[in-house]
Amino acid sequence: MAACPASAEAGVVSIPEFRRWEENMVRYGKKHFDERRMGFTERAVWYYDGQRAFFQIADYTNDKKWNEAAGNSRDIYRKYVFDTKGRCHGWRIFPHGLAMDWKRNADERSREAAILLATKSVFVPLGGGKHEKYSRETAYIMNAYMVGEELGLPRNPRLKQAVEYALGHIDQWFVEDSSRNWAPFMFGLTCEALISYHERVEKDSRILPKIKLGLDECWRRAWREREQAFFYRADNPARGAPDLNLLIAPAFAWVYLRTGDVRYRELGDKVFAGGVRGAWLDGGKMFTQNYRWSFDYVRWRGEAELRRIGAWKETSGSTASGEERASGPSVWQLVARKAREAKKADPTAELSPYAERIRAARERALRGEAREAAADLLSTEGAPEELKVIAAGLAKTDEIISWVIDGASEGRSEALWVELFGRPVKGRALSADEGGLVALAMGAEVRVSWEDLGPRKLRALAAKYARVGDSTPEERAEALELFARAWRLDE
Repeated sequence: MAACPASAEAGVVSIPEFRRWEENMVRYGKKHFDERRMGFTERAVWYYDGQRAFFQIADYTNDKKWNEAAGNSRDIYRKYVFDTKGRCHGWRIFPHGLAMDWKRNADERSREAAILLATKSVFVPLGGGKHEKYSRETAYIMNAYMVGEELGLPRNPRLKQAVEYALGHIDQWFVEDSSRNWAPFMFGLTCEALISYHERVEKDSRILPKIKLGLDECWRRAWREREQAFFYRADNPARGAPDLNLLIAPAFAWVYLRTGDVRYRELGDKVFAGGVRGAWLDGGKMFTQNYRWSFDYVRWRGEAELRRIGAWKETSGSTASGEERASGPSVWQLVARKAREAKKADPTAELSPYAERIRAARERALRGEAREAAADLLSTEGAPEELKVIAAGLAKTDEIISWVIDGASEGRSEALWVELFGRPVKGRALSADEGGLVALAMGAEVRVSWEDLGPRKLRALAAKYARVGDSTPEERAEALELFARAWRLDE
């Protein structure tokens, strides 16, 4: 097993095959963009919730064309839901994409369809099933209950029973060893539902150790090194099935995030990379299997690395507005020292290949997803130290998003980026707030006037305007200008 960096100075460990994962989502996403001609077949991209996968791709790439692909999948699946009046089979319950469509596009038909899944599908009155052969149906009905609640339904009392069933399935697989044909990918679906319950509904102290146990046993019993994949089912254990790796990998990232145990990062990276290299994505169903949940692998894995190097501190202290502020880690000094050691004449040179990724991260930050954007940047394979500065800065911008959004959301000017980041300022690296502001400002038109004001006063004025909910859009735009001017005056 590869050695793990022991300290922040060792830097961030990139996700293997991350770039190929990105390339595949676009290359094969185009192939499966519109499969309505195939009709209602489980070989098509709608199966495993193609609508959800394409919406996530649209968000990740900041390319609205993928919303059309999501709509194409919706047209196939939603018709099935209405044709059956919601009495859908337990393995065909995909509420997330429908809910996303309603939240994004106010499509009431999608909301209605998602509610039908939560109230009329076959396993609704049962809460799943006690026997592990119903594990997928149990996980899916949990998802339907939880999405239904998000859409306004009261909590289904059977949700608690479904959680008990799902935890029991893990025991049947890995404690009692009572199943002779258990499938690792079914365990992955169970993990997804349990993690969602734990994160969104109620913290359950049993879930993390159960998932951890299951991952350990999956690795011990089912990993096939030759194919870099888990076997498909225990009754056919000879070969691995890499098509299904990315239904399991996110659970490793979640355990790494929640425990800090780097072993789960190392194992998860092998699972992720094996799936990216080995999955057959020419099939629509397989494509969606790989992009249904893998965005959470990237997000959780990136956040866990930020935490490991100390760039994701819990909040302490307060801002001028009284809000809590994230404490600044020593990673800034580390980056400055490494930059000096490398004697880079132009610190921005290594960033040019990442300009589009930085812009996409900025757009996500402006939508209120700063930390997720930071995690995505940190997961970039072979990322230079400068990109890590941007990522760590983005991770700290939640407290300033609401006032900077108006000032940085129009126009573009890469010159600002070069001015603010590319020039060393008395040998120091960006501060946390400055790094975040610069990342957000990339692509913004900021008119800078050179009045004779000192940087301390300018920053004080900017802080005054940074109060969340207590400033006008004009003041917020001016605050961004003030930070820019303060930076220049420090030269």
